Amino acid sequence: MSSPYENLAFKRKVDDALTAVERTLSIEKRPLIAGDVEHTYGAKYELVNCVSNVAIIAYMNSLEKLGLSVDVLKTIDCTTPTTLCFDASTTCKFLEKKVVDVPMDSSYESSVETKSTGILGNTETKRTSKVVQHIEEWHYKVETSWCVSIYSAADIAQSRVLKLRVGSTTLVTQSKDMPLPEHKDHGPVELSLTWLMQQIDKDPQLTSNFRVNVEEITTKTPRRNAATQSAIDFANLLNKWCENVNAFVSNLELEIFRRHNPAIPIEPKAKISLGGSESSNLAKKIFNPVLPLMEPEVKEEDVQNADDTEIEHKSVLKLQSSSSEGFVLSPKDITKLLNEHVNSMTAALANIKKTFPPDTENNVLAVSEATVLMITVHITHLCNNFVESMAYVENLMEEKLIDAIGKRITPDDLDSFVKFHNARLLSPMPQPFSHAIRCPEHTPVGLVSIESSDEDHKCIHTHTRVVSNATLNMPLNAATMLELTGKQYLHGWLNHRFEKQHKEYRLVSRARQFSAYILVVGTMTGSNSIEPKDAIIVQNKDEVMIPLLLNELPTAKEFKDAIKSLSPEQQMFARAFRSMQLKSSVFGCVVIQIKPQLEALLGLPQNALDKEMKLTQDLMELFTEYQVPSDLLSYNGRSEGVALEDKLDNVRKNVKAVTDVIDGEKKKQMDLAKARTEMAIEQRIQNLAEYDDELMLKASMAMAGPPPMSTSAISARC
Repeated sequence: MSSPYENLAFKRKVDDALTAVERTLSIEKRPLIAGDVEHTYGAKYELVNCVSNVAIIAYMNSLEKLGLSVDVLKTIDCTTPTTLCFDASTTCKFLEKKVVDVPMDSSYESSVETKSTGILGNTETKRTSKVVQHIEEWHYKVETSWCVSIYSAADIAQSRVLKLRVGSTTLVTQSKDMPLPEHKDHGPVELSLTWLMQQIDKDPQLTSNFRVNVEEITTKTPRRNAATQSAIDFANLLNKWCENVNAFVSNLELEIFRRHNPAIPIEPKAKISLGGSESSNLAKKIFNPVLPLMEPEVKEEDVQNADDTEIEHKSVLKLQSSSSEGFVLSPKDITKLLNEHVNSMTAALANIKKTFPPDTENNVLAVSEATVLMITVHITHLCNNFVESMAYVENLMEEKLIDAIGKRITPDDLDSFVKFHNARLLSPMPQPFSHAIRCPEHTPVGLVSIESSDEDHKCIHTHTRVVSNATLNMPLNAATMLELTGKQYLHGWLNHRFEKQHKEYRLVSRARQFSAYILVVGTMTGSNSIEPKDAIIVQNKDEVMIPLLLNELPTAKEFKDAIKSLSPEQQMFARAFRSMQLKSSVFGCVVIQIKPQLEALLGLPQNALDKEMKLTQDLMELFTEYQVPSDLLSYNGRSEGVALEDKLDNVRKNVKAVTDVIDGEKKKQMDLAKARTEMAIEQRIQNLAEYDDELMLKASMAMAGPPPMSTSAISARC
């Protein structure tokens, strides 16, 4: 899809070309760009067919100037691949070395006095001398050869030369180093003409027969179909081929003439500026007939008064006549435009022959090179106009759809559209994936939902079915298997998106204050089993957001087509791996409420912990933080007639007993840590005091000299 800026630039280009179109057609004809004419949807297919056929004929008119004539076309076998090839090479050969005298700007004068005995006496003669510099020159012969050929299948040896030229010139430098390689091949530039040849009907005469098959299942729009896509692909390949050929011819000036450096500056023989604007300007003057034009609906009296005389076509191919809805230009008008294309191209070639040297002269750059440059530039214009025309037709439908709806459709709008129509067409209609976590006749303790990750946080809508009287098995380890009972919901979600646009979704779990539950996520391994991947306790206003990785698996048809070229062993492996993927592709989510499980674990009646917030929080802390065995906390009695408060008091005592033990252990650890800290502080202080005394002693010794000997020391010395 083209951008608004590219679409506007193309419209301006077409508007500029309409002047030449009106000059070519009759006075009563007023063709307009397709967007300015009210037309039907079928007329867009006719427009694509018309523009494509005009492009094909314009390609052939241009390639004829490179040697692909009508006689050559008639000999081509369209049932085999056909290739157009451009090959070129450059050689450089040393000729001679010369010494050139180059006059300098400086000069000097000398006077000579002559004595004589004659009547005139002495005479004086003045002589002016100029300074001359001797410069060595190296002369080289540069020869270029190129040819345009065509061959069928892979039989390159039997290729037919369409256009060939060999030219040479003398290159002068002031260095003994070779300015160019002795021999350089610029490589074959090949273009497959198979698609183009398939669009040409040779019986009874050469005609263009491109047409979009609207009955094919792959045809979506006039632009989005196999035929139009093939035409666009060929236009891009032809454009690339012309750019490569153009680059070789344009670089001749850069590679050869810019290295020409004689001692006395003179232009090399037949130097022309191909890389400049001359040939490009001539290419711009050639009329471009590839335009998405339509004309307003023709009145019946205009049809009756229309001139039915047939116009002689000057193109290589003739436009195949076909029935149309009357909006596209008539075959007669299109023939006029194509004739104008041929006339303008002939006039441009005549100007080239007047401007550039003839091929008969021994030059590197002459009429043939200028012709190749102009034709390749013009073909790129044809290709660009064709690709932009196809994009314009597609963009035109988009604009009309936006005008009809009033806005540009976004993925969110598509979701709203699908939800709206599902609610009207489906029964029961899809429901938001948002489930409150609650026990019967109790307030919800939390919420589980799948939402989009954007700023709207919209829930997905799924088809839901309640599975009754089902038990779900969930293994915790090799020795433990949980049997989960309760309501089970089977959800089916159909996701819609635009091409490669993907929205991100996440599983969101929220808990209320003084509430807790366990959230388990995994994959369904069967109708009554789930393989858990991760689990988390959500409690006390927690909000957990888990991103969902939605990996798309190939459809059954895509998978079957993909494994066709594999070996039997690889196919077996691919099927087994796909079976594993499909088996584990169903996402499973389990919610386990903690409070009912605590009541059953502690031997308490149902709903016994509903109003015991502190006891519930203490139990949660003991189980999760300290991993206390349930036997130390559960109800000790076995009698069934005990009141609820007595059972709760028993559990509270058990909790308090365990809590006291934990608090005692905490106090011991705290006292031990405090004692260690105090001991470390005292040791540190003592070490600092000893260090300070040592420093003071050293300082006093340095100031007062050695300390006086004691009496015992003196006596020992004596």
